[in-house]
Amino acid sequence: MNVYGGNHKYRLSGLLVCVLLCAALCAGCTGQPAVTQSSPSPSPSTEGLNFENEALGFGLVLPTSWERKYTVIADEGTTVEFYCNAVLLSSSMIGTEVDGGLLFWITRYDSGTAPEEYLMQSEHIILSTEAYDYMIYRPSDIQYVRDTSAGTEYLAMTQDVAAIEASIYPLD
Repeated sequence: MNVYGGNHKYRLSGLLVCVLLCAALCAGCTGQPAVTQSSPSPSPSTEGLNFENEALGFGLVLPTSWERKYTVIADEGTTVEFYCNAVLLSSSMIGTEVDGGLLFWITRYDSGTAPEEYLMQSEHIILSTEAYDYMIYRPSDIQYVRDTSAGTEYLAMTQDVAAIEASIYPLD
């Protein structure tokens, strides 16, 4: 399901994959995580990687097993997407029009304006503040190549999404 709309996503996907591949290669040299909206750091109150997006006003905790295995991409100023690097950067995905490796995305809406057609499906509000509602979405299509190590890693990471969802918190 593409909630963003438009065919521009397909045209940019090849360029995006190339940029992410370069970023991942550079990250491997520097020891830093691949492209992220903000740097993950250990959360003082829970075990895991604390991801915070000040621009959108939320944070969440990722499992430590995700370290250096994910990429976060901001889209349209209100959305962050979380990808499995093993699939996103795999040679079978480069040059395709598939946004492979998408694990989930979170979109911020002004309070009370989240699209009602999604509220009855698996997409749902996971955090509400006075100003904003945050909805989580999961892809409805296959995001990995079956019977590959990248596919196995992707499936393992999808098992963690419910716990990540429960860890979301507002930033002050």
